[in-house]
Amino acid sequence: MTSLQDRLDRLPAELINKIFSYFAPEELCLSIAPVCKKWHQMVYNTIVWQPLYFNGNNIQTEKVLQILGRTFCVQKLGLKKYEECWKFMFPIINCPFLRSLHLSWCSGINWCVILPLRIHCPLLEELNLEGCKTIDYSAIYQIVQLKKLKKLNLSHCKLIKDNSIVLIANECSHLQELNIDEIEFIYNSSVLTLIEKRKSNLKKLYLDGWYLTDISYEALEHCSNLTDLSVSYALHMLDHGLVAIKNLKFLQHLTIRNGRDLTKASLIKTFQGPNLQNLKRLDLHSCYYFNDEAVEEMTKCCPSLKDLTLDFCFEITDKGLHSIIFGCKYLEVLSLAGLRNITGVCFTHIPICLPKLVSLKLENCPRMDVQKELLNNIVNNKPDLQISTSTFGSIFLEKDSVPVICQFNPECPLCEQKST
Repeated sequence: MTSLQDRLDRLPAELINKIFSYFAPEELCLSIAPVCKKWHQMVYNTIVWQPLYFNGNNIQTEKVLQILGRTFCVQKLGLKKYEECWKFMFPIINCPFLRSLHLSWCSGINWCVILPLRIHCPLLEELNLEGCKTIDYSAIYQIVQLKKLKKLNLSHCKLIKDNSIVLIANECSHLQELNIDEIEFIYNSSVLTLIEKRKSNLKKLYLDGWYLTDISYEALEHCSNLTDLSVSYALHMLDHGLVAIKNLKFLQHLTIRNGRDLTKASLIKTFQGPNLQNLKRLDLHSCYYFNDEAVEEMTKCCPSLKDLTLDFCFEITDKGLHSIIFGCKYLEVLSLAGLRNITGVCFTHIPICLPKLVSLKLENCPRMDVQKELLNNIVNNKPDLQISTSTFGSIFLEKDSVPVICQFNPECPLCEQKST
């Protein structure tokens, strides 16, 4: 026994566990557990309760298999960007306590891979298959037989069609979260079935609105327990659909992207009254007619916003920015990309009025491209803020208090000054 190990073993078990907690799971399994029987036992007693997440870009399949072979009590497991994912199935099905499984952007996942999960992992409540290109109806048929399933992510699973959504609606009686974003061929009929069958359970719903109309959006108001609602490509959403969403009083996160036909009147009406006062995150990317008056109503209605995206809402001017800066004091992230009418004159108030703001995105804002000195002063007065622009790149404050403007722009005067 080495002197270092001897000294460590004299420490209380609680302190050793604390030291071990600073290591990644793969380090614990491959480097620390083999040292001695005591450490082996301590590592695996600790790691049982830890979520394990592996990325194929960083950790080879063989190492992951080694770790999984020793952690049969794991409850949360994530694998991302692995080829031939079937190789992991044997150690996974030997984890009978598994409750959450992420297999995002993995290849080779089909009904044959899902079948053993259904049989050997009866406690599974969460399944993330984002970006798995081979998930089709036959795989969904196996998935819906996971009787405890509450959370299902099928985003970017391009083979999914209406019949799969109907099957999920009919069979997943405990379903609370469903992500079917970036799946183009989803129509009103399947969404209406989903709402009718699961309206009392659903808390989070992520939709691709490419082929959806107000028939679906108006029905969403019956999902009274929704806290998160996202509609990307809301190309066919009209005023009645948007105003109906206003009735979801428990919403905390709302995303409506590409709502190009939503009128100024409906956008203003949506934020009149207290219904959406619980919103913490709001994304209205490319809702073109969201103007200063709508911004003012939003700031009155949603004073607790932490994350706000208004990219390409072209009608917003400095007047709207003024409402945001003085009305949303809890903001941490503010994205204003593509706002061609803003000059940022009121940004000087950010250090005082938005003390929690850490990210300000101003890409493709042409009138901000001449405001280098203004942006420098803001960052000098708020060192934890990072500002992203098209012309200057990222502006932030380094430890030596020199503002850095665009690491990618060698012509930047301050970068030249710093290099000298």
